[in-house]
Amino acid sequence: RETRPEPLTDKKIVLAWNAEMIITLTEASRVLDRPDYGQAAVQAAEFILQNMWFDGGLKRIWYQGVADTDAHLVDYAALGRALLTLDDYLDGADSDWLGMADRLADDMQALFADDGQAMRMNAQEVGLGPMRPLDDNEIASGNAQALELLAGLDRRLARTGEAAPKLAAALAVDAINGPGQRAAILTAIATERNGLTGAMRVSNGGAVRVFASLDAEGKQLLLSIEPREGWHINAHEPLEDYLIGMELAVSQTPVALSAYPKAEIKELGFSETPLSLYDTSFVMAAPIAQTGDKPVTIRLTLQACNDEVCLPPDDMLFRVWP
Repeated sequence: RETRPEPLTDKKIVLAWNAEMIITLTEASRVLDRPDYGQAAVQAAEFILQNMWFDGGLKRIWYQGVADTDAHLVDYAALGRALLTLDDYLDGADSDWLGMADRLADDMQALFADDGQAMRMNAQEVGLGPMRPLDDNEIASGNAQALELLAGLDRRLARTGEAAPKLAAALAVDAINGPGQRAAILTAIATERNGLTGAMRVSNGGAVRVFASLDAEGKQLLLSIEPREGWHINAHEPLEDYLIGMELAVSQTPVALSAYPKAEIKELGFSETPLSLYDTSFVMAAPIAQTGDKPVTIRLTLQACNDEVCLPPDDMLFRVWP
């Protein structure tokens, strides 16, 4: 092998593929406790933002110092999803990942959206008419990723947007008629209607992160509950009747009172009386019992507040197969 010419290496940077790798590295940094993976993800994201995003929009390809080819729908959507993942998993006070994802989504809609239809692959029509990517290939389709981005932003920004439900409605029939090739669209529609799935969940408004993992023996679901700076969660037994207390239930059975952490009693601006709350990260354990061939459903209910306002309560469902 050493005596023969080395094989050619494809050194071009494709935006959407790199965005998918940023998502993978960011998630792996938490799951595998590898901070270096998170650092690599941030480095890749910063490279793209600095070298492939211009006033005229994103570029799809970077090669030998030159960014070229206008980005496709999938590039905008994948990069937006990558920025959301960075915001969910990493504490980056110096980087407005969420704000940049929102700006990308605005640009994406301006370039590729047609009212009542799936989004176009290109900003400009090519050939006989617009191509509307629905089928998954090496990565999820552009429309699936666009819907996931729009729905994710609505949740994290606590807004009732119109773009996500409209796109979901435009995609639904085609996805149902071709589920084998359009599984990512079906997943995105479920996310838009029912909320996030997966190990990391974000409360309405992005005030609280909840990361789920199994203990070493697989007998408990561990929920790392992490209020963002400036936010708190009402304790299991709040001191005011109008506040919703946190509750953890397994198969509709509430866990024991002893499972909850000790609450803090503090005075905040919006209340004339002290409040019982959790304002730092903590872990709760939900026991997982054998249920035959059915999953165990764990429900976490919480309400996040800051010094001025309380957000609507959240119900997060985790389904685990013992």
